[in-house]
Amino acid sequence: MKFSPKAQIAFHDLREGRNPQHEPILSGGHQGFPPIVVCWIAAQAEESPKILTLSKVMNELNKINHGMIKDKSIRLNSPTINDLKDCCVASALECFRSQVLDLSVTDAKLKRSQKIVFNELRKSLIVNSVSTCKPEEIQTSQCKSCDSYNKVDSPIFVQNFLTLLQKVSSKQS
Repeated sequence: MKFSPKAQIAFHDLREGRNPQHEPILSGGHQGFPPIVVCWIAAQAEESPKILTLSKVMNELNKINHGMIKDKSIRLNSPTINDLKDCCVASALECFRSQVLDLSVTDAKLKRSQKIVFNELRKSLIVNSVSTCKPEEIQTSQCKSCDSYNKVDSPIFVQNFLTLLQKVSSKQS
């Protein structure tokens, strides 16, 4: 993770026993927050909203991955990194998003995580940022439809989904 100059200064100040406004820190941290929390908040405030949203989605997807029922009978269409051309990332992401609610979970918190992933990836902030291609470039790329990708079981689906999100996230940083 890259920190902005402002966050680096805040971290340095915290290590020196000062809060980011250069005032002495009382024991236990500034206003009840430990110095590391103050630093983390400063760093997060500097992160791109796209990166924060993608990180949130990956975190929720990891929760789903660890808690979902590993049902081999549930098979979902899954783009792989090898399938993707740069101008097809948006359609691949939409393919994953459209099927995330089909993953087999029973826990209410995991169902909520599914909805978070589903809704966060619909935001224009994400949709508009995953492809810098012009409409004519997307058309000539001949991106596959979601139904044309191979079907895989749910753990592989989630892993492929996470891989795509990491690729998208790394291009944004």
